[in-house]
Amino acid sequence: MYSSIIYCSVYFPLADLLKIVERTVRSEHQRSPNRPIYLVGESLGACLALAVAALNPDIDLVLILANPGNF
Repeated sequence: MYSSIIYCSVYFPLADLLKIVERTVRSEHQRSPNRPIYLVGESLGACLALAVAALNPDIDLVLILANPGNF
């Protein structure tokens, strides 16, 4: 029951945070499809960046990750 939803410090479910970041990345990709998008994340943010990159292999993403945990 509790393992299916992980809450961050602002009480957003992790899946909702992922959708917000992914929506932003796709929007930026539509504006400039020939330019890379840089995602910088630390800890949970790094996990989100990795997840977005895995779900969007067709978008040129540059990841800068610090202390990526495994949530």
